[in-house]
Amino acid sequence: YDAPANVNWEYAFFRTSIEIANLSFINAVSLRGIFQGCSTLKKISSNIFENSPSINDLSSCFANCSNLSEGVEEDMFDYLDNIYSVDSLFMNCSSITSNVPRLWERKEAESIYHNNCFYNCINAANYDEIPDDWKTYK
Repeated sequence: YDAPANVNWEYAFFRTSIEIANLSFINAVSLRGIFQGCSTLKKISSNIFENSPSINDLSSCFANCSNLSEGVEEDMFDYLDNIYSVDSLFMNCSSITSNVPRLWERKEAESIYHNNCFYNCINAANYDEIPDDWKTYK
């Protein structure tokens, strides 16, 4: 599905029973809370953001997706140039065992809102490398 220009998908699938997120967000601007609370979500397409350069708000996008374990790749946000908020992005995604994206190393990292971004992602392979202010609950 290709959305019209400048679409906000905010909370579109909030707490639904979706299992695999294999969507295209070509013209999306905000994905705030789009999958928040989808506890049955297990897998996302590793290139889910590949054609979505205009996305700038990923706050709570996967928050409380407690079974999300596949498709979280270190480079999954490399296609996005204008990120300004990742607050609670992967909060309580404790089933992730791969390396989470190193958003804290992006050139604009200091200006990105990132409270609770990786809070309780304790099983992520690179959890110990995540700066405290990106994984502590505020």
